[in-house]
Amino acid sequence: MKFASEEQSQTALIILMAVEHLTTGKNKLAAFLKGSQSKLIKDGGLDKRAGYGALLWLDVSVIKSFITQLEEMEFLSSYFVRTGDYQYPQIHLTLLGKKALNEKIDIPLCIRGECVISSESERETLALFDQGYAMEQISEKRELTSSTVWNHFARLVEAGDISARAFVAQDTIERIVQVIMRIPTARLKIIKQALPDVSYDEIKVVIADKTLVKLRGV
Repeated sequence: MKFASEEQSQTALIILMAVEHLTTGKNKLAAFLKGSQSKLIKDGGLDKRAGYGALLWLDVSVIKSFITQLEEMEFLSSYFVRTGDYQYPQIHLTLLGKKALNEKIDIPLCIRGECVISSESERETLALFDQGYAMEQISEKRELTSSTVWNHFARLVEAGDISARAFVAQDTIERIVQVIMRIPTARLKIIKQALPDVSYDEIKVVIADKTLVKLRGV
């Protein structure tokens, strides 16, 4: 399934908005956004709430993976709530998540395992890069946020149209790869914690590079 950058940002904001208005865990949140007819949703009256079925066209597993990605990027966070002898996880917005929602920040998401084909817009970004434009210049010329431009490059790298080495400093790549080799199962958040001075965007494009992903045994 093709998932354009505009759809990614819209989907991310839909999830963040649902979290802002619901008090629930990941499984119930995914079912709510899918528009599930399950007893779990109907008994709580969630099928009457705004946002119910907002991601109807996506599988629950895909929605859950998006929620996980938002957690990894620290837009969402989970904590446990205790009621009597039981405790259960709830998801809430972080300060970064609230900022993203209020300012409608572009957030890249990916359907893990999908066959990535770069879009016309992404190839236009690549064409400008090939002409010698820097990231900031591309953002200004195309009237796109820097996050969207980085997202274009992540998808271009994943599609095999360009290497991460073309725009991420070699020493930065080596540091990211070292963390990946040391902790092969590390998620984005863990890699970021190990490299606080490296941006999420740089990490994502390096991970997206097929020649480097092999180091993780994927």
